[in-house]
Amino acid sequence: METQEKTIIPYKEQMETLIDMRLAGKLTKEEYAAIRTPLLKQISLLKERVKKPEPGVQDWRTIAEVAFKFSTHAHKVFQEGDTKTKRAMVMALGQNYTLKDRELSMEFNPLLQPMKIYAENNNK
Repeated sequence: METQEKTIIPYKEQMETLIDMRLAGKLTKEEYAAIRTPLLKQISLLKERVKKPEPGVQDWRTIAEVAFKFSTHAHKVFQEGDTKTKRAMVMALGQNYTLKDRELSMEFNPLLQPMKIYAENNNK
């Protein structure tokens, strides 16, 4: 988003220069209006993009928020939740589940890998 905001700056600078030229009498009203209109449209379009991030960016934010909420409340929900809730939580953790000698193993969801690494490092 910061990059998109930076792309607006040159257009705003052009607008300021345009105003200065008009005030200095270097442009007629018609010349000023002909340059000003597309410039304002471009600035407006860029501002709209800043307000509405690209779909991929929004999806990433949503996934990160869900992962954060999940990691924050998982322990409590798993302790207090019913069987259906616990099953849904375990399914959200990863895929390719294997039960061997009463031990469950799985491939962790890639979003949860940093938490897995953190837990492994703190248990040493």
